[in-house]
Amino acid sequence: MKFQGIQINPPEPKVLVIPHNGIDVVFQAQHVDDYSAFDELVPKPIPVKVRSADGTEKIDFDDKAYQKEVDDWSNKRSNWMFIKSLEVSKGIEWDIIDMKKPDTWLKFDQELSNAGFNGPVIERVKMLCFQACGLDQSMIDEATERFLAGRAQESNSETSQDSEQ
Repeated sequence: MKFQGIQINPPEPKVLVIPHNGIDVVFQAQHVDDYSAFDELVPKPIPVKVRSADGTEKIDFDDKAYQKEVDDWSNKRSNWMFIKSLEVSKGIEWDIIDMKKPDTWLKFDQELSNAGFNGPVIERVKMLCFQACGLDQSMIDEATERFLAGRAQESNSETSQDSEQ
């Protein structure tokens, strides 16, 4: 894909280095754009249909079991994305996590905690993955500000050219 004549490529991997027990643990996170492996293992939940008193069918998005399935699916998807994003890191070997076993993905935090990383470090690793996938709100806000500043400059330039004529 091109945007304004410029080829758009996936973002470069992001890097986070954490000093830990005398070594520098290097986390690298890559952009994840293919979720087909996830979708094969964990299909998206389908809401149940209910028949109303007048005989019409409708989808029941409020069904408690469906909502629980969606929460579980969403949590697995997020954790799968973290793990998949970190695959570019050299030397990480998971003790608990198995990419072929979706229930193990939910133990992402536990895996890092078992290695001695505390809550703030675990959250920073997750943020690294979000940034690599372009899902960091501050990055989006900064890009929006740059865009709007550029538009304001263009507008000011056009206004000054109009007044010179």
